[in-house]
Amino acid sequence: MRIDGRDVRALTLASLGRAAGLVIQDKYLFHGTLRSNLHPRPDATCEELEAACADAQLPTMSSPPYRRGWTRSWGNVGTVSAAGRSNASPSRVILKNPPVLILDEATSHLDSVSEELVQKALARLFRDRTSLVIAHRLSTVLAADLIVVLDRGRIVERGKHSELVAAGGLYGVLYDMPPRSG
Repeated sequence: MRIDGRDVRALTLASLGRAAGLVIQDKYLFHGTLRSNLHPRPDATCEELEAACADAQLPTMSSPPYRRGWTRSWGNVGTVSAAGRSNASPSRVILKNPPVLILDEATSHLDSVSEELVQKALARLFRDRTSLVIAHRLSTVLAADLIVVLDRGRIVERGKHSELVAAGGLYGVLYDMPPRSG
């Protein structure tokens, strides 16, 4: 397998960084503008930035309070909601379009409607690439080619969603649990 034009055996930390896109649970914003926060491709056009933001459900840059658009400072965490921070990370990955995608609780701070919209955008990225999705919300992994269930650090099940539900193991029990409220 080749990543970034190199044989996997010659994989370096730098080439892995170029090849992988990461969306993690604890979202971060760099001090600076929205454009600089979506910076994996500094050559990205405004149209590409708008499309990535729309796919990740970031508020449109033409509506209040975002009238300053791409030059609006996003570095002060107090000025951006948790949902805004959560949506910036998928936007970065959508713009980067990496061959390897890693999501670690990527939609944990989103409501169910926003989560579904972001999942649809990310589903397009899952096609024809290696994706590793780490999630407690089972809705995040329903369409996975392979689900690996861990319990206390050990693999206890693996398979497709329908197979795991039918098997009646831990995954099936968790899937059948009613959602927890507030």
